[in-house]
Amino acid sequence: PEANDFYFANTGVQLLVTGRSGNDRACTILGYKVGSTGGKFSPLGSFTLPNYDVNFKVTKIATRACDKNNDLVEADLSKLTFLSEVGVNAFKDCKNLAKANIPSGIIKTWAFNGCSALSSVTLGPTVTKLDELIFENCTSLRSVSIPPSVTFIQDGAFEGASALTSITVDELC
Repeated sequence: PEANDFYFANTGVQLLVTGRSGNDRACTILGYKVGSTGGKFSPLGSFTLPNYDVNFKVTKIATRACDKNNDLVEADLSKLTFLSEVGVNAFKDCKNLAKANIPSGIIKTWAFNGCSALSSVTLGPTVTKLDELIFENCTSLRSVSIPPSVTFIQDGAFEGASALTSITVDELC
């Protein structure tokens, strides 16, 4: 297929194919519809489609991909091994989102802003940048461990995270 968006019916994930050549094509997750997944957003890092000899590699979670999705309780992105960016407002105001696992890339402004139930965040070993206000008003977030791959944390990244008592910065070995 050319650059198009489509849903995978069994996962509820909406994708935009952004690469147009070769057998490995980049794609961006545009949205998510909660169905039989019980509120867990756990997409695979690559997809294949019937009748196409193409491997789609997820490289981005788009701006507002899952914002205001109150059915979402967990965002496990650990299988997205090609992830380079979690977009602006990607999970903003997901009031019931309690857990997030981000394996890599840049986490953009307001990505988890207003996720008041978010209490557990795992940042993978290749997360590189935390933009401003990404965890703003995440009032249940108690602790965060920041891997040594993070080279920049913008001002206010944890503003309004009133339960936050511990930020651990892992050191290089």
